[in-house]
Parts: sequence; C-alpha cells; structure tokens
Amino acid sequence: MPQNAKYDLVTLGSGPAGQKAALAAAKLGKRVAIIEPRFLGGICTHAGTIPSKTFREAALHLTNYRLRFMDAGFKKKPSMEELVQRVSWVIGKEIAVLENQLKGNRIEIVPGYGKFVDDHHIEVSNHQGELVSTVETQFTVISSGTQPFLRPDVAFDGERIFYTDNALTMKKLPRSITIVGGGIIGCEYASIYSILGVKVNVIEKRPEILSLVDRDMRANLVTQLDSRKVNFFLGDDVESCAVNGEGHVEVRLSSGKLVRSEMALFCTFRKVCTDILALDKVGVEMSDRGVIKVDQDFRTSNPGIFAAGDVIGHPSLASTSFEQGRIAGTRAFGAPCQPMSKDLPIGIYTIPEISYVGPTEEELTKAKVPYQVGKAYYKDTSKGNIMGALDGVVKIMFHQESLKLLAVHVIGESASELVHVGQAVMEHGGSVEYFVENVFNFPTLAEAYKIAALSGLNRLRDV
Repeated sequence: MPQNAKYDLVTLGSGPAGQKAALAAAKLGKRVAIIEPRFLGGICTHAGTIPSKTFREAALHLTNYRLRFMDAGFKKKPSMEELVQRVSWVIGKEIAVLENQLKGNRIEIVPGYGKFVDDHHIEVSNHQGELVSTVETQFTVISSGTQPFLRPDVAFDGERIFYTDNALTMKKLPRSITIVGGGIIGCEYASIYSILGVKVNVIEKRPEILSLVDRDMRANLVTQLDSRKVNFFLGDDVESCAVNGEGHVEVRLSSGKLVRSEMALFCTFRKVCTDILALDKVGVEMSDRGVIKVDQDFRTSNPGIFAAGDVIGHPSLASTSFEQGRIAGTRAFGAPCQPMSKDLPIGIYTIPEISYVGPTEEELTKAKVPYQVGKAYYKDTSKGNIMGALDGVVKIMFHQESLKLLAVHVIGESASELVHVGQAVMEHGGSVEYFVENVFNFPTLAEAYKIAALSGLNRLRDV
C-alpha cells in the first residue's frame, strides 16, 4: 500500500458497523478503505455472534434436542471437537462472503491499528507498534468494537478459566461449569451447556437474569433452565475465582457461598476499544467509560468523524450495528437515508430463543399506556405440534382504544424469525385486527399471531 493514500471514507474496524459503512460509501462511488488490526469480520465473525450461534445450532443438532417431545432417543453426548467443527466451517464461509463483497465494491483493506493524527490523517501501526503508513481521509467511521473486561485478580488460563472471546477453545466439554454473568451472553451459554448434559451454575449480581426482558418470557426461560438443573446464584457477586489444588475452579461469592466446578466462564461486561485511537486529538466526546457520543446520523462531536456499533453503547447488537454503519456511511456524504426506527427487534439465542420488539408490560404501565395482552401457545398451533415445539409462547400487547399493536414478545423455536411479522405491522402503525383479518399459511407458527390477537380481543370485550 502506498504511503499517504487518500480516501473519501475510512472505517476503523471491519465488524458489522465497519462493513456496512464501507459498503454504503462505496455504493455512492467513493474511494473507501477499512483499517483492521486483527481479522476480517471482527469479533462478531471470529469470537462472538457467529461462533456462539453456530455452537448453539451444533448442540441442538448433535443432541436431537428439538425432538425431545417426540419420544426420539437422544444421541450420545457430542465431543467439543464435533461441536466446534461446524463453527470453523461457518466462520470460513462468512469470511469468504465478506471478502467477495468488499472486493466487488473495490474496498481496500489496510492491515494494522489506526490512530488519529488530526481530523483527516490516521497513522497505521503493526502489531509491534511500528508505524507502517499514514492515510488521508475526508470522513472516518469509528467501528473498533469492544473487548472483554478481564478482572486482574482472576487468572484466565484458557484451561480452566475462560472469558467469552476464548470460550470455544476448550479442549473438552466440562462435567460442570460456572458462568459468571446472567445477561444475554451468559444465559445463551448456560442454555447450550445445559442441553449438553453439563452441570451449570449461573452467578448474577442483579436480583434476576435478563432484567430487560418481559417478565413472562423471563419466567418461561427460568422454568426451562430449572428443569435442566441449572443452578442460579442471584443478587450475589464474585469475590474471588481460582483453581484449587485438585484442579477444580472455586468461586467465592460475596455472600460467603463457595461454588465449585470443573471450569468457569466469565460473561461479564465488555469495554469499548477507543483508548488507543487518540480521540483527544480530534475532539470526539466520550463518556467516562469511553463510549462515543453521536447524533441520530451517528456523527460525533467532530463533524467529519462518525461512530457506529458497540463503541456507541446500547444495544450493542450485530443487527443494530449493521444499520448504524449503513446510515453513517450514507449520511457522511449527505445522501438521503431514513433514521433508525425506535422499535428495534432484539434476539436472544438462549434455548429456547427469546425475541421481542417494543416495550415490556412494566414499561407500558410506567408510561401510563392503556394496553391489552393477547397470548398464544405453540402447542395450540398445528405447526407447533408437528415440530414438537410445545413450550413456545407468542405474547402481543395492543392499545385498548385504538387497537394499535404496541409490542411483541416471543419465546420458543424460531422466535427471532417470528418476531419480524409483528415488527412489520408495528412499523406501519397497524392494529391487532391485521392478524384477525388476514390469511396465514397453514400450518405455520405465524398462526400464533392470529390466536394471540383473538385472545386479546376476547379479553378486551369480556365483561
């Protein structure tokens, strides 16, 4: 790569936000580059979303878990090697697709770590910290992502004690595991290990897991995890974690409890990767935790610098990062682009899946919105019985007076797909009557929307 190469737009990072920002600018005919220090696709492709969801799918397949209500015999417990074999294959496919997209749009990849010199110049250094080149750019999109916060008092050895980014480097499935963190990632891994026959402990310092999830969905998940003998330690925190003389992990809690297991996995918070970018040189405002502040176009306090993805904080999801990057790469050049909807679908890949769009009951009550609930159970649909997906639920909320659809919460097989039906109706301001008056393919899980709508309207009209 020539020294002092000039670009219209440069993205710092090739994760979901960086990819889409680069592609959006390239489609406007701009010269674009991505500065990537480690691996194409970022953490999402190599250690986060793609590997963990593939690991989940492999576990479901290799255990026959989806056939649990059909008197089908479970397969033998798979090995870690069998589980991660599929992971490696999928990562390879994802990288190939991304490489083709970038190449087809003439986007250049600049290997190395980027650091601002001024508003329009970025130094690129190699892994040894040696300056390789300087690039000049009209606009920059910061999409450098996050990294796990590793407690300095815990020895993450990659043998007994792991963190999220190296969770799938385990050489064998443990007999027991302690998961620290009852958020999305912690609950996803707890679900996966529980169907693999691993004894699971979950430690969460808040009084409940998945505190942002609707109470009915959360209760359903807890019941199912309880049935798989997952142990919860809620409202408690980790005082210490170490390997004892027998090679077992001992986690001491603030309450005085001692939790022993063969391995431990920390799924606690991640910190944004903004500290090495020299943002002080370009006047980009951040929170005290390094989270970058942006407007609705994802422009920072510096008009020539945008930020998208995990570096701007909540919701820190691949799905939202894709869209944030696309908007940033488009708006940088003043091209028309609709702002993001306030109703974003959230997918949580526990077993069973949880997905929702819109507020919870608690939030609607707090906002003093008069609403009605309608519920449908997968077991009441023909497709649910055909699939053996008997523990799923579709819950909708709609306005008592206008009947406008306000929220959809789903737990069960294909929840993250099913939620998009409700999302589309909400986005267009539709009412619950849409589900009653329109034809759904038969048999499908989507029929649950019709059942839930009729249930809710019946409740509303009962006197």
